[in-house]
Amino acid sequence: MNRKGSILVVDDEEGVRQITGEILKFEGYNTTLANDGYEAIEKVKTTVFDIILLDIMMPGMNGLETFLKVKNICPQTVVILMTAYAAEILIKEAIKEGVFDVIYKPFSIAVIIGVVERALKKSLLSGKHLKYPLQI
Repeated sequence: MNRKGSILVVDDEEGVRQITGEILKFEGYNTTLANDGYEAIEKVKTTVFDIILLDIMMPGMNGLETFLKVKNICPQTVVILMTAYAAEILIKEAIKEGVFDVIYKPFSIAVIIGVVERALKKSLLSGKHLKYPLQI
């Protein structure tokens, strides 16, 4: 199967994480899953992802905190936040810090694919791809 790009899906809700990952795999993306911000950061330290789909409201480390740490490790990775909650303060801060977009749950397959395709286009056009994560 032709791989369009690599995506890390981070969500503490197993159903959302699994279904989103399966949809993206079906669409031809190389997909990796993480159940929280800590696991996501460990994966970003060893693997370069084109896109990260990141839940905002997670226990331990929220999506904004995770995004800021990811940005320091791999600034070229495009991050899309996902939320089912009214987290406007976190969303505004994330947008100010450079998050690509925010998807509100529940989202349709068409919405997720459309946002991912726009993000991948931005990622490829930026020319900022590295072959490995920055060492911290």
